[in-house]
Amino acid sequence: MLVNILNKYFESKEQKLLTTELENSEWMARFKSGFKSNGKDNLADVESKFISRTELEKIISFTEENLTPTKFLEFLIDIGRLGIEVGQFELAYFIFNKIISGSSDSKRANSNHAYSLLNLGEIALNKNKWKEALKLLKKAEKLLVELNDNQGIARTKNLIGNIYGEQNNFKKALKYWEEGLTFLKGKQSKIIRAGIINNMGIIYNMIGEYDKAYNNYTRALVEFESTESFLKIAQTKHNLGMLFLKKKQFDEAYKYFNESLSLSYKIRSLSQIAITYVSKAELYTSLNEMALAEVFVERSLENAYMLEDNLTIADSFKVKGIIEREKDNFKLSLNHFKTSIRFAKHYNANLIHAEALMECGKLYEKQNDAKNASKLYNEAKDIFKRIGAKADHKVVESLLA
Repeated sequence: MLVNILNKYFESKEQKLLTTELENSEWMARFKSGFKSNGKDNLADVESKFISRTELEKIISFTEENLTPTKFLEFLIDIGRLGIEVGQFELAYFIFNKIISGSSDSKRANSNHAYSLLNLGEIALNKNKWKEALKLLKKAEKLLVELNDNQGIARTKNLIGNIYGEQNNFKKALKYWEEGLTFLKGKQSKIIRAGIINNMGIIYNMIGEYDKAYNNYTRALVEFESTESFLKIAQTKHNLGMLFLKKKQFDEAYKYFNESLSLSYKIRSLSQIAITYVSKAELYTSLNEMALAEVFVERSLENAYMLEDNLTIADSFKVKGIIEREKDNFKLSLNHFKTSIRFAKHYNANLIHAEALMECGKLYEKQNDAKNASKLYNEAKDIFKRIGAKADHKVVESLLA
């Protein structure tokens, strides 16, 4: 949280005055009021819960006057990282560009420049801007190689792997993650290593290798919990929820989704809340609890639009299509599936694309339109086969039988 970051850098009377002012500000009142639910399923307008640009400028001016130039840059990096973790990407973008604009030619400044490029690449990745993310991360990697910063190189390769993983290019994703692991040595690297292992687990889950996925998730979770990396813990618990959802072990999926949400509320991670909401909505569709599914998918979609998280938008419309199909609102269901497919195709989200095609095929089958159902099942089958999603490929084959 922002006040904790300030406490890291200041112990002075002036800092106490600033943090007291923050604690009593309208922003903090909004922040606290939105989370009175104690982990219950209530977003409570969390999109307004970080901090305004005006308030941020006040803090930046204060810290620039009261910290050394080196400490001031470290402070900006911490604030920028907080922005990424809670899903306030525009504020993080502003901060990392500010760092780049103030860089000099010293080795330290080059390191700050490199990490700012890395963080800007992560922001672009979170907004599904694949080409921009890759360009920024390649620039960061070049500087980090010159600085002989192995941990930074590993982080960059992890994020590049994520770009390909999000587009379901599993072979390339695994290549970059495996390369990243070769740069990591010693205890200081264990969080980066755990992040890569966790990401590899996502791929194993998608291709139906559930035991490997579970082993990776639990290995990563031990490391994250030992260092109290709360965002990473929330993400990994969400991944475990997705694993059990795929295996149709709904009680376990429900447990892990709730644990993920509880942590996400605690750290105010808007992006993780939105992602877990759509997953929980999908769980409710599997339980035929369409009213609850509808509540969660609408909450997810509202925040995904705000965050420009286009993959969550695609996934949300897929779930909306399922909900309306089960309510026999066939026209509305078809519109939702078409929207999901459009977003998924545009952002190369092959798995969501194939899932939406398959679910839309079920819509046609429900209307006794075997021709269109078969057409979409075959399109989905081809995508599942191409990306190596073996379990989903078997499911769609059974629908064609």
